[in-house]
Amino acid sequence: MQVDLKINFTVRDQLGCPTIKILIDDYVVLYEGPAINEFHRVFDLNDGEHELKIVHYGKTDNDHVLADDGSILIDKFVMIDSVTIDSVKLLDKELQSGEFWPVYSLSYVEDMIRLGKDLPTFISPNLYLGHNGTWRYTFFSPFVDWSIAQRKPGPKLDGTIFKSSKQVLESAKIFFKDLPEL
Repeated sequence: MQVDLKINFTVRDQLGCPTIKILIDDYVVLYEGPAINEFHRVFDLNDGEHELKIVHYGKTDNDHVLADDGSILIDKFVMIDSVTIDSVKLLDKELQSGEFWPVYSLSYVEDMIRLGKDLPTFISPNLYLGHNGTWRYTFFSPFVDWSIAQRKPGPKLDGTIFKSSKQVLESAKIFFKDLPEL
């Protein structure tokens, strides 16, 4: 089945262009190279469960500028702004359900240990790919059918003052059928 994938990024390249790889599962490489603002590709994909992966790699300790207090002034990063699959744009909560699995630099790990801070194995929600690492989003193909099933249907009327049973609908039909014509 054909899948139409569009991804929009914010790319911060003041210290050089970040590098990314976009793939499905671990074997379908859709893009690899300098980070881009817009990605679009149509490709074939089997039905079933899949994982969209966006890998940020090649960042070094020299790819950010720190203030005296340790905060980041300038950073080389990629931000995922939106993902659209088969013309269905992921809602914010769907996009935020992805997980970022960072690959921390040794110096960063040492700094965090010195400060007594634990580093998470993955970060969610997170669309800011500042560290090297992989953002993962699990989905199913065909996407549109799966997306509709995942999104909550309209309000449930059972148990409210609004009735929606078949019996109530039949009563309404009888009521309107028996009205005299004017």
